[in-house]
Amino acid sequence: MAKHNRTKLPQLKHSTLFAFDARSSLDVFFSDDPLEKAVRATVPIRISGGFLTFIHKTIMEHSAAVAVVDGIEAAVAASGLSPQQLIETAHKITSSSSSTGVSTSLATAEVTPAGGKDTSMRSEMRRLRSVLVSFAHSIARSPLCEIELDAEPAICDFITDLMLKSTSFATSLRAVLEVARMEVDEELDLEVVQDNVKALFGGKLPRRKNRTLLHEAAQDGAERLVELTMVVMAKVAESSMVVHGGEGGRSGGEGEAPRLKQTESTVSSHAKRGSVIAASAEAVKGGLVSWDGQDDEGKTA
Repeated sequence: MAKHNRTKLPQLKHSTLFAFDARSSLDVFFSDDPLEKAVRATVPIRISGGFLTFIHKTIMEHSAAVAVVDGIEAAVAASGLSPQQLIETAHKITSSSSSTGVSTSLATAEVTPAGGKDTSMRSEMRRLRSVLVSFAHSIARSPLCEIELDAEPAICDFITDLMLKSTSFATSLRAVLEVARMEVDEELDLEVVQDNVKALFGGKLPRRKNRTLLHEAAQDGAERLVELTMVVMAKVAESSMVVHGGEGGRSGGEGEAPRLKQTESTVSSHAKRGSVIAASAEAVKGGLVSWDGQDDEGKTA
């Protein structure tokens, strides 16, 4: 139901003569067989007026949010790499392809490291490429690639709660975005995935006075999540400029937009917070990230 943005399923009526051919995948939810009736009795759904609905829409929205999160975590676990390792692998493949002038289409590209005579290095790159292709296919089969989150603010709200509780999940979403931005397979269409990540990190949350994830993370003092949000929004804006073309182009010079970079550091948390604020100011000035200001009551324009 969430996939098709519907709150209820209608009970279809079929001709008795052609009932077998007319049956659809929805009929199982209305079946009077003992197993189907037992399942309906144990889950929060009901049949009323010829429609199957959840007893409250919030239950459907929370279940959809959990399904999205579980799908991403299952894809990361199946890859055998941590979210951070997936990000580093994507960067490694991309940089190797750029240095050799080879397409980043991982399904067909032969990525060769600089001085590619080293057989073990070529073998390692092929293995990493295969991992990313499998990861991309797992994401394409997950609910994140099926539900349009931009039209489901309540689902985004539940996922925001989960990201505020676990920064590791936010890092997994960044890994998903990094791989989705690459042309991993010509047969895969991950545009919905990129749009959903954008909706999660940059979309407004009506139930939170139209604040965004950035507002919520800053309010909770989640510095790592603030930094991740800034990086993800910069990546999203960068992808948008590449697709639609920016003023002056993206090949360098005046059209080159500033990028946010994450570096390992041993500086204090106060200094890190200052660097995030400075990076955010630079991103806003360059048009990479934008957000609404808030008044004294926390309301946005």
